[in-house]
Amino acid sequence: MPGDDHPAQPRQSVTRLSTYSRVLRLRHLRLTAWQGELLFWVPVVLGALLALADVATAWSPLVLPAAVALVVVFLDQVERGLARQRVDLG
Repeated sequence: MPGDDHPAQPRQSVTRLSTYSRVLRLRHLRLTAWQGELLFWVPVVLGALLALADVATAWSPLVLPAAVALVVVFLDQVERGLARQRVDLG
């Protein structure tokens, strides 16, 4: 580019993790941004609706996303074990 002081460098493919993946420190599951947002907001909205309908307690909008996050972290660990098993089988 004209006026650019830096020499042209080849583009490196950098895969950016979604915020949800970074917060949960997922290493093996690759979630896109919309999947991370969906996994966060759907339990929040569902918990709020259940709380407003007096079907669940007021803690539901906080507990449901935490429970979903625990399941996602568990699935990441399962994927890690499966990846290790694939390497061992070779």
